[in-house]
Amino acid sequence: QIATVDYALYILENNVRVDGLQVYITDTTDQQYGILMSGGSGVVDYYVSNNIVRGVGTYATDFWTLGIHLDAGPGTARIWNNIVYDFYASGSLPDRHVGIGLAVGATQAQAYIYNNTVYNCYLGFEAYTSPAAFNNIAQDCNNGFNGTFAGTSDYNISDIAADAPNATFGGGEATVAFFDEENDDFHLAVLDTAARDQGFDLSSDVTLAFSTDIDGGTRPFGLAWDI
Repeated sequence: QIATVDYALYILENNVRVDGLQVYITDTTDQQYGILMSGGSGVVDYYVSNNIVRGVGTYATDFWTLGIHLDAGPGTARIWNNIVYDFYASGSLPDRHVGIGLAVGATQAQAYIYNNTVYNCYLGFEAYTSPAAFNNIAQDCNNGFNGTFAGTSDYNISDIAADAPNATFGGGEATVAFFDEENDDFHLAVLDTAARDQGFDLSSDVTLAFSTDIDGGTRPFGLAWDI
């Protein structure tokens, strides 16, 4: 549990793997980042996977609060199997509160965002570097997917119409049934039909091939990959 600091994890190195952390940002008096990738000079190479990053729920200030944020490059960032929630706002600049963010800049790293769940963030996924996004969920956000995503992005879900970037999956508007949403258990419910068995198989992806979920379970769990 991290309190009264600006960054739970502030990365200034170029080649870093962040896997399996739980971060809880409780401070509401300053700018806060859960996992911030800023890099040094040169080409970056980041892997951020299987992490849970949580905010306080609703921030009443206009400070920036972001769960996972990339502000480095050039190079590559791979972000997958993460759960980010409760970075919302009631201040005058609510769009400063973001679940997973990719910063502005022509020299930013190329990002690959796969199989992440973002819940109750003012902006779920914010992108200005055209990341490739597959199998991501945004729920209970003011804007689930904000910015510019790669045209190949697909199989993403938002509960807001015409929000999720999809090349073939359609609008991706759906409400996902979680196991215990009230108590922040974001496993897919057994009866869910929006995300369960609806994803794209990334086990042979040329940039980021994986075949497990955040629990370490083998994908697919059922008939097909889950979103």
